[in-house]
Amino acid sequence: MNDRVEKLIDYARNPDCIGAVIQGVKLGNEIDKALSKDKVKIPILLRKGNVLKVDRAVQLLEQRKFLVQPDPILKQNIKYRNLVDGQVISFDLDQGSEISKDTLVYVKYITQDIIDASRKLYERQQDIKTNKKNIRKEKIKLIVNKPKNFIKSKRKPKDIEDL
Repeated sequence: MNDRVEKLIDYARNPDCIGAVIQGVKLGNEIDKALSKDKVKIPILLRKGNVLKVDRAVQLLEQRKFLVQPDPILKQNIKYRNLVDGQVISFDLDQGSEISKDTLVYVKYITQDIIDASRKLYERQQDIKTNKKNIRKEKIKLIVNKPKNFIKSKRKPKDIEDL
């Protein structure tokens, strides 16, 4: 074996070293207990189908001794088009996680301006889709009708008198 490894093994077998390790583990456990008393769980407030207003979210988080900062969403997105003004979208920290008291929590919410802009964006995209579908239909009609027109032009018209 390597000399360094043998020295470490000899050192670990020393009773003084074992006592120090045990004291360190006990001290670490005491520190964990002290810190866990200071920790609070972020409540699970956002659920599917549940509309949570920013005022209520701030109130609930402040009751649990968190520092709360409302943070409005500034960028439009199609998924925001059916939301309500002041609706909370997310938190910057995971719900249900334990964090220490007096931690700053950002509450992200939506404003009516962004909702309106998101609706306009959705309508524009729907118009583009509709136009693409109509163009595609026209192209298909041209492709389908092209052989028919070619065949019609090659045929000679029959004289009604010859019949």
